[in-house]
Amino acid sequence: MAKQQIINSIVGGYQKSNIAKVCEATSSNLYPETQEGGQSSTRQILRSIQGTSVMVEMPEYSCRGMFRCSRGHNGYPALYTVYGSHLYLILQNPYTSEFVAREIGTVSGALSEPVSMCETGGYGDAHPHLIVADGAQLFAVDTTLTADEQRADYKAIALPQQSGSTEELIRPSHVCYLYGYLAVLDSGSDAFYLSVQYPFEEEIYGDDIFMLEDHGTHVGNPKGFAVYSEWCADTSRAMFMAGSFLYTFGDRSFQCFSYHDDVNYPFQSPDTAAQAIGIRAPRSVAVVGKSIFWLGSSDVGQNGIFMAEGATATRISTSDIEREIEKLANPEDAVAQVWQEAKHVFYAITFRQGNRTFVYDVTESLWSIRASYDALEPNNEGMWRPQFATLAYNKLVFGTLFDNKLIYLDDNKWTEYDGLQIVRRRVSGAIIDGWTPFYCDSLKLITNNGQVPTPDVNPRISLRYSWDGSTWLDQEIGTVGEIGRYEWITQWWNLGMGSVLMLEFSSSDPWNFSIIDAKIQGEPCNIF
Repeated sequence: MAKQQIINSIVGGYQKSNIAKVCEATSSNLYPETQEGGQSSTRQILRSIQGTSVMVEMPEYSCRGMFRCSRGHNGYPALYTVYGSHLYLILQNPYTSEFVAREIGTVSGALSEPVSMCETGGYGDAHPHLIVADGAQLFAVDTTLTADEQRADYKAIALPQQSGSTEELIRPSHVCYLYGYLAVLDSGSDAFYLSVQYPFEEEIYGDDIFMLEDHGTHVGNPKGFAVYSEWCADTSRAMFMAGSFLYTFGDRSFQCFSYHDDVNYPFQSPDTAAQAIGIRAPRSVAVVGKSIFWLGSSDVGQNGIFMAEGATATRISTSDIEREIEKLANPEDAVAQVWQEAKHVFYAITFRQGNRTFVYDVTESLWSIRASYDALEPNNEGMWRPQFATLAYNKLVFGTLFDNKLIYLDDNKWTEYDGLQIVRRRVSGAIIDGWTPFYCDSLKLITNNGQVPTPDVNPRISLRYSWDGSTWLDQEIGTVGEIGRYEWITQWWNLGMGSVLMLEFSSSDPWNFSIIDAKIQGEPCNIF
């Protein structure tokens, strides 16, 4: 006798096992959202990611970082980005609302590698500055000046000598500013170097913010003031600030420093503020509020992704995610970003050579995939192109790694900035009836039927299915219904027989594709 059953595993996150018959669950360009308040027709849905539009066409290719300063020339926040070998200020025309990129200065280092940026504090005479570290040099510019004045003011900062050397200068890979100090990580040692406090406010020092030379009664030190991450004897590879803490990361450990009102030792780290969890990819760190995320490594393993507050770290990656990372080429080149949409906080880690992007939803505690597709290889699910998420000018702005476009998330668009399709794809979890073979007579997908953007368009949904998790049958096409056809039923019939059924739904048409639920009608076979 036929019976109907709601498919509980149709909505969910990424849980793809390396044993196909166990689970193939995948959410690509779709993310779960729990319905709050207890009044919804379902507990959780899958939402489509939104499209992107071009904000500025940049003079160069390849974004290497982005930062929003608190105070620009007009007293409002200002957006800076590095593309190729130059730093640019992004300005908005107040009359046309269009954006333009103004070149500020040159950066050095490997053109493909991200830079690190921060801002110093203060108002007026405090001269707030943007600081840029590119791995070889350190640059500063007063953000309160006009674009032309900033171009003239942009300068390289004299660097201290590496501790233990009389010639070698530090290699500034990461910068942070907290409690009035500029902290610069030396990627060739286990030390970070501190500037004088409030470095651009004290005229006595000029641009010698590390006080390398004598200034009257102030005696200089060509080695600056170094603070060491001494808990573990590994070279520091990354440094970030989260909340009131400063974190340093080595290959085998991380250490957490906090501020103390002691002019001789302003940043201290007790023995309890460190763990034997290092970092595998120096650019995999991203911060939101007091939380910090990174791709970890240690003496006993690697590929775990962690989230920490203070010195307490929690592993957020799943076994399936970590096995996927292990298969990728060069995970050390990963870059990460974090942003918020509605209530969702997303941490995205992109493996550039591995061509893959995983996204963790902090709100839902679930993983998904974001992917872009090559126009020449439309079936190739590659890494997600938007990177370095930054909120500026009331837009969520992204750079592009291999293009010359600065883009933003567009609430009313369902394609990428250059017109490429966004393929939303969901593979369900395993559907079983106690491992007893059954017939699937019909399948109904509950989606947002009739909610399409333009008249005379009937978006398509592709269905593929498998009875073993490995062999997938050819796609069958269903439709959603034209605009206003809310009663439309998206349904397929006669899907065959087996003991474990897995379903794949996908749609590349430009519409707000959502998965609400699904149900099947089937009947058991008289087979054990």
